[in-house]
Amino acid sequence: MPLIINLLGKADFPTQKEAAWAVSNVTISGRPDQVEQMVNCGVIRPFCALLDCKDPQIIQVVLDGINNILKMAGAGVESICTQIEECGGLDKIEQLQNHDNEEIYKLTYEIIDTYFKYV
Repeated sequence: MPLIINLLGKADFPTQKEAAWAVSNVTISGRPDQVEQMVNCGVIRPFCALLDCKDPQIIQVVLDGINNILKMAGAGVESICTQIEECGGLDKIEQLQNHDNEEIYKLTYEIIDTYFKYV
């Protein structure tokens, strides 16, 4: 897992895209302990950094992943929200509420309304 997270943050864009898909897939079909391991390995910062990319499909994959991480976080949700805020992820999610893609808008609204309503 640390290798994928490293690629997510430091590889060329095509490799970052593949790493984003891998991370998102773990959030969909992985166990909560596997998702927690990714968070503990530092996935939040490089994952949120990809929200700046111009590829709507990757933005959606990352937003899905973030949403799934938050859903699986249980008692750790506040800590993950703090990580998202501290790395600038919340600002990026808020900006994406103005995106032309309706799915991206829906995901950003759901994340903010569910986890950051009182921030």
